[in-house]
Formats: sequence, C-alpha cells, structure tokens
Amino acid sequence: MPRSAKWIVADLNSAVLNGRVGSNPTPGTKPRSEAYRPLDPWLFLEQPARSVAVDAVLMLQSGRSGISTTLTQRPAALQSRSRQHGFRVLTHDAVSGSVGDACSFRLGQVKIYKTLWGAVGAEAPFADFRSAIPYIAESGWDGVSVALIALQFDPEIGTLEELRELCTSCGLGLSIMIHTFGEGVTGHLQHLRQEMERAASVQPDHIICHGGVDAWSLEEAKEFYSEALGYEAQAGIPVAHETHRSRLLHSPWQAMEILEAFPELKTAMDLSHWVVMSERLIHDQEAAIKLTASRAIHVDARVGHEQAPQVPDPRDPSWSSHLKAFEEWWDLAITSDQVVVPEYGPPPYLPTIPHTGEPVADLWAICDWAKERLRTRYQ
Repeated sequence: MPRSAKWIVADLNSAVLNGRVGSNPTPGTKPRSEAYRPLDPWLFLEQPARSVAVDAVLMLQSGRSGISTTLTQRPAALQSRSRQHGFRVLTHDAVSGSVGDACSFRLGQVKIYKTLWGAVGAEAPFADFRSAIPYIAESGWDGVSVALIALQFDPEIGTLEELRELCTSCGLGLSIMIHTFGEGVTGHLQHLRQEMERAASVQPDHIICHGGVDAWSLEEAKEFYSEALGYEAQAGIPVAHETHRSRLLHSPWQAMEILEAFPELKTAMDLSHWVVMSERLIHDQEAAIKLTASRAIHVDARVGHEQAPQVPDPRDPSWSSHLKAFEEWWDLAITSDQVVVPEYGPPPYLPTIPHTGEPVADLWAICDWAKERLRTRYQ
C-alpha cells in the first residue's frame, strides 16, 4: 500500500468502536497522532455513501480472541463496503489496545487453493494424496480443495484423515466440498447432515455445499436453507453454498431471492455456471452478482463462456474479453483472507480433440498460470 494512502483504525477491543482516519504510517513506526481525527468506523462503513476517502481499513486486535473471530461480528458492513468502494482490509496484532502502539501491520492474504479434481486419481498426474500434497505445497499453493464424493468414487487416493494429516504437515489449508442427494427436501437434509458431519470431523477451513435441486419451489429452498444454517452452527465450520447449475443457487434471479431471505447465508461464488445457464455474459445481473460477491467466503476463479462452464484455455487471447469480464466480477468478491480456487477441471470440462480424446490444453499448466495471475492481481 503506498505511503500516501488513507486508512481507518478500528480498535475492536473497546466497548465503543472508535476509529481514526489519517496518513498511512511507515511499518515499524508509530502513527502520528496529529494526523488523525476521530471517526466511528462501523458507522462509516454503513453509510450509504462514503464521506471520507480511504484506501484501507486496519483492524486492530489486541485481545486474546483471534482476528478472524472478531471480524465475523460485523462481516456485512466490513466486506460489503470494502468491495463497493474499493478499499482493502488490513489486520494488526498488537500488545495493547492503544492505536498509538500500533507498530506494524500486514495485508490480509487471499489464499489460493489447488483443486484436487483432475490432479489426483487413476488418470491424473498423481495417484494419491501422499504423492500429490508435498508437491503441491512446494509449488506455492496455500491449500487444497477436495470433493468428499471423490473419495467415495476412488478410495485408492487416500482417506480424509490422511489428507488432513498431510495438509497439516505440509502447511496447507483444506476446504471440503459436499453434495446433497435424496428424496425431496427431507432426503437432501438428511444427506446434508451426514456429509457435514463427515467433513467437519477433520476440521477444514470451510465446507462448500452443492445443495438441493434447481426445480424446487422457493418455499422448499427456504426450508432447506433454514435447516442448513442450523447444521452449520452446530458443526462450527463455515459453509459456503455454491452458485452451481442444477442446485438451488443455479441462477442469478433465484439466488437473489434466497440470499435476501437469508442474510447470514454465505456463498461459494462460481459465475461460470450462471454464464452457461443464461447463455450470455451476465452484465445485466449486476445486483445479483454484487449480492453474491458480498457473501462470498470462497471463489471458484474459472472462466466460462456462453456454451460451457470452462473456456478451452484461458491463456488464449481469443478469450480475453471473457477473462476480463470474470476478473472484474471476481474483484467484487475477493478482498482479503479468502479462499480462491482456479477450479479448471479435466475432461469433459476441458475439451478434447475428436476421435483421440486428447485434451486441447495442459490442465496442470492452466491451473499454475491462473494461480500466478490471481496472486499478482490480489496480493
């Protein structure tokens, strides 16, 4: 962040959240007290329009509770305003709650996870978790994302407990994707509870849920999410509900209705599904995109197009307009301390050459390219 940037300090330990606005301090030095004026940061963030121009919010946490826990007390104000007005969120651990004692700070890091879809398995580059995870860690990824259903289809890749142990030893984060199936709402909820309990047993960073059925009525969707939020509270693990075809958040218009009905519902934003479902780049769905982005704790950063959820190769200049559109949408969601997955997948997501079945591009190279592009853009 440039030296000339403006920032807010929010002391989260004080009974009344007081803040100050002023010049960005040099790391390792005290802020100059004369450069500040009092301001309540939460009132500032909740204003319809900003009256003070700032580039960053510094969250000062000096108590025993962690920053991430404290920030969740007011997530809507912080995240929505930061995305809407384009400032970054920074965090700071200090010994005391005094703003004047703030001596260093760090930018909240976007975490880029490698999807194990197409990376581990019988026809993938790695046969199992034990061979894949150390290599992924050495390649600069921050974590991995795995679908629970993959372990059921191919038990040879390893167990969930083994994956958890490997991620811990290699310093990687872990997100787990679950899918619900069953007869009606009741069946899906029963399966949801089972899958959430299984995923939560290894304490992932969060759970991604492909929940429900697109053909359900709004009343059925509300019944599902009312129970799902209760399960999430019991599990104690954040759950991100994905905007995926065939599921309840399959379209911008249905997602709007559901998210407005459940302000606490978090999302896994994958707009490639909305683009192929709508058969257009959804620039006309700005309100739904912004609302979904404001709830996103997980972003699947994959470029899709009007006829498929994945372009053949995002490095190809012929897809530059689609890449630009998706990156501008991702900008609305990606701020800091989030998980982003360049979730490019194997065939049939990755097109193949007729008759030979050979993929048209190198999936691993695409994911590596996407990782570096995301890191450059957001960190």
